[in-house]
Amino acid sequence: MGKNKSKKGEGGGENQQSPSTIFVANLPFSLTNAQLEEAFSDVGLIRRCFMIMKKGSTEHRGFGYVQFAVVEDANRAVELKNGSTLGGRKIVAKLATHRAPLEQRRAKGNQGLVSMLLNNMLLYVKFYVDVLVICLLPVT
Repeated sequence: MGKNKSKKGEGGGENQQSPSTIFVANLPFSLTNAQLEEAFSDVGLIRRCFMIMKKGSTEHRGFGYVQFAVVEDANRAVELKNGSTLGGRKIVAKLATHRAPLEQRRAKGNQGLVSMLLNNMLLYVKFYVDVLVICLLPVT
């Protein structure tokens, strides 16, 4: 989690779970790290807790991570806290997954762009074929 760079020997898959860490979303923007930790401390011992900040700002983006010392506590936190209310908002809590490496994310994004460009090119080709067919039809 966090700023750790790719770890050698890990499968590197996008869906690989981090068993003792949960992802928490729809957090109130007034919530602090300390309040987030307090909200989950009744489940078990917390090793680390942080919210993702907006770039160049002191505001968080409305989601964060809570890492428990014990895997079972993370599972219990998902069961107990998912759908519960925190600061007037219904939060989402689920087991965290590792993010795919940057190269994979970029390649995936580029595939979507290439696909979109090819689809647009096909539409233009179909359009011009239709125009040619109409132009070549004999006038009656």
